[in-house]
Amino acid sequence: MEEDTLCRSCTAACCRSGVTMELNDTEVKFLTDAGANLEMINQGSKRGLLANISKRILSQDVVKDYVMIEDCVFLKENEETGVNECSIYSESSRPAICSRFKAGEYGCMLIRAINGIDPPEVFVEWKLRTQRY
Repeated sequence: MEEDTLCRSCTAACCRSGVTMELNDTEVKFLTDAGANLEMINQGSKRGLLANISKRILSQDVVKDYVMIEDCVFLKENEETGVNECSIYSESSRPAICSRFKAGEYGCMLIRAINGIDPPEVFVEWKLRTQRY
């Protein structure tokens, strides 16, 4: 599926309460200053999302695992379409975690399956087809 199609058929599952993410101190400050309610669930480690492990390790970026207690503060309903959208998607201030999380990648496909947006078979087929883990 194309990125646009994935997002339009989704309920913004990646931006909802209960999602865990790896954030550095700058990202935590940005999100909490905007009103995000985050809870740390793991102390720092030098690692990143699977797709960016080497980049994050090389940068020595210490990240901690957080869970969103509430939906993302930047998730807003488009008044014209009724679709949930990121209100800062195209802005440079958008947190790096959002840029690293790509539609159609492992995390996206997994969250869609967990939240019942796609049946589990879609995730399994995608995983077998792409060999991405």
